[in-house]
Amino acid sequence: MFQFESFSVDPRERVVLHNGTRLSLTPKVFETLLCFVRNPGRVLTKDELLKQIWPDTIVEEVNLAVNISTLRKALGENSQNRYIATVPGRGYQFVAEVREIVNVETREGNSIVEDRSIPPRIRGDLPAPKWEVDAKGILRFVLPVLFVLFFAVGAWYRWFDKKRSSAPVARAASIAVLPFVDLSPGKDQEYFSDGLTEELINELAKVSSLKVVARSSAFQFKGKNEDLRSVGNRLGVTDILEGSVRKEGDRIRIRAELVKVEDGFQLWSETYDRKMEDILSVQDEIARSATRALQIKLLSPKEAMVMGRERSANAEAYDAYQRARYFTTRGRDKADLENALAYAEKAIKLDEKYASASAAIVHFGHDGRRWS
Repeated sequence: MFQFESFSVDPRERVVLHNGTRLSLTPKVFETLLCFVRNPGRVLTKDELLKQIWPDTIVEEVNLAVNISTLRKALGENSQNRYIATVPGRGYQFVAEVREIVNVETREGNSIVEDRSIPPRIRGDLPAPKWEVDAKGILRFVLPVLFVLFFAVGAWYRWFDKKRSSAPVARAASIAVLPFVDLSPGKDQEYFSDGLTEELINELAKVSSLKVVARSSAFQFKGKNEDLRSVGNRLGVTDILEGSVRKEGDRIRIRAELVKVEDGFQLWSETYDRKMEDILSVQDEIARSATRALQIKLLSPKEAMVMGRERSANAEAYDAYQRARYFTTRGRDKADLENALAYAEKAIKLDEKYASASAAIVHFGHDGRRWS
């Protein structure tokens, strides 16, 4: 006979008792229990169990699973009391302590009872249910991987962020020409300094690969003494061209400088002392020098050449045209518009072929409409 906990199994009578009460088991379920109690602690494969329970019949594994499930219910298995353990990928194991009671006859013909108890197994060595084994296995594998991945991603992000912040930002060459400041003793050359600024904007805008801030955006900083790096960041440019104009008699001094927005350092600066009749060539010279100082290496030779606009060869006509543009831009009242028209007409009288002045008069008209 076999005994485990409060159960007794009698193979000869094919009886199972629980605390003296007989359990009702089908023959195949009893054979299943008998296989387990005869091999306590040993892992029995599914094939081995099928051959012992159904020796002369070919059956599916599902029959074995049903048998074991029925047996577990009959034994009253629960989370605290487990008798049959599932070994994933292998089979089943009977984990309860089993005592084998046998009768042994002596030489004298006497019969004695011998207790062949199988040593109890340590609870911690017993296999857990399949779902528990699978879950623990997954956690043991996934948690370290997630831990390593978390720190790897964090280290990579810190490295990338540091590299990104330290690396120079490649931006397309762009420039803003700020209004040149009138430093003339009489402070009467604002029209000229504004006109010079507009001419430089127009000249640099002809370089196709160079982005130039429009006049309206650049002139919002007129008369303001702000940090050029702040101005450049607000306008979104890489460089700023600024300068001053000082006129005395028929001579004029123009100072221009190109500043790199990133660090505020000068890339180029120059001072021009010329007579008024040379002002047109000075504008072209400033525009060319600023373009060279930008070192736009990606430009083709044709793009790097700053082509001069159509201008009058007459310095006085050009001066009158600049005054007309100044009053038009200011346009505070009707008097400004009339002055603009008068200077445009004066430019035409001085140079009949001055197309820009002629177009201004046609666009402005003689009825007081605004010209731009």
